Amino acid sequence: MEHYKEKIHPEANRRLQLDKWTKFKIGSGDILESVISAIEINDSFRNNLVEWQAKRGPDSVSHKKLITARKIKSNRFKIEQALYNHFYSEVSDEESFTEIMELVGKRYDLLSYLFFIKDWTKYAPLRPRIFTSVFKTLKVPLNMVMQCSWENYNEFLNRITEVQKHLQQREIKNGVRFIDAQSFCWILEYLEVGDGIHISPTSHQLITVKHRNVSRRELEKSAKPFSLEDLEGILKSQKDIGLKAERIVLQYEIENLKNENRPDLAEKVIQLSDEDTTLGYDIHSYYTNGKNKYIEVKAISAQDSNMRFFLSSNELAKSQKTEGYVFSLVSKINSENPVISEFLGGNLPLESLTPVNYEVNISTEEVRD
Repeated sequence: MEHYKEKIHPEANRRLQLDKWTKFKIGSGDILESVISAIEINDSFRNNLVEWQAKRGPDSVSHKKLITARKIKSNRFKIEQALYNHFYSEVSDEESFTEIMELVGKRYDLLSYLFFIKDWTKYAPLRPRIFTSVFKTLKVPLNMVMQCSWENYNEFLNRITEVQKHLQQREIKNGVRFIDAQSFCWILEYLEVGDGIHISPTSHQLITVKHRNVSRRELEKSAKPFSLEDLEGILKSQKDIGLKAERIVLQYEIENLKNENRPDLAEKVIQLSDEDTTLGYDIHSYYTNGKNKYIEVKAISAQDSNMRFFLSSNELAKSQKTEGYVFSLVSKINSENPVISEFLGGNLPLESLTPVNYEVNISTEEVRD
C-alpha cells in the first residue's frame, strides 16, 4: 500500500536538482520551478502526499503560494530564499519550518513533505486528522488538526521514532526505517483491529427509501431536553462513530474500484470531511465509468426497515442539487461485517424530514430608561 513513497523520494530529489542551486539563483524563479516540479509528480505514479491536484478548485491546492509567487518578484525572492535555507540547512529546522510556513500558510501536508524529501531518515509526511486518530489509538494522543507549528511537528516525529523503536525489536526482514514506522501508523488508521483484522465490509446494498410516518410520541421523545454534559457526550460519541463509518466506506470504495479494474480511479478516492465541512459530503469517489461520486456517510442503528440519521441544512441542499451525490448508511459498525446501504441523494423523501432545532436571527434595539 505504501510502497509508492520509495519512488516519490528519489524522483522528487531528481527534480529538485539541488546540485544546480546557487545563492545567485535566489529570485530567478529556477528554485521555485524545481520545487513545484518535485511536488507535482504524476507520471507512472502519483504524489498524493501533498494536496496539489486542485480537486476542489485551484484555490484548494496546498502549494498555491508557490504557484502565485512565479509572477510576483518580491514573493518569489522571499520563498526561494526560504527554500534555499531549508535544503542547504542555512538555518535550524525550527527556523526553516516557521519561515516557510509564514510564506506558504499553515499547510501541514506541504511543510512536512518539504522536510520528508530533504531527509526521509528523520522526517515524514503527515495528514493531521489521520495521525491524530492513530496516536489516539496508540494511547499517545496528539492533536494535530489546526495545530500547525514546529513544536507540534516535532512531537509527531518523536512519536514516529518511538513506533520505529518498538518495531525494531521485532524480527522484521530488512529492518525498520523511519518511513516504515510512518507507513505502519498510516495503515493502522485503515484497519479494524480486534480478534482479527477486517479491512472492508462484506455487505453493500443499493436500497430504495420512502417516507415513514412518525408518531407524535416519537417526536416528543426526540425533542426531550438534555443537559450540556449530555450534548457533549453525544457529540463526542457521534464523532468517533462517524469517523469509523467513513473509514469503512472509504476502504470499500477503494477496494470496489480495484475489483472493477479501475485502479486509476481507486487511487484518486479521497476523504474530505476533515478538510472542508462546507462541501456537504465526506468522500469524493468515482463510478466505474469515471463520473464523480460524492458520498455523505451516516452511521446508523438500523431497526427492521427503519433508518434514522441527522442531516444538516447544507447536506440537504447539496444532496438535492449535486449530480452523483449519494448517502451511505453504515450499520452493524462494530461487527466484523458492517453493512453499507446506499441511495441517491435526489431520492431522499423530503416529507420524511423532521425539524429538531431552530436557528434564531433577531435584531436588537438599544433600550433606554
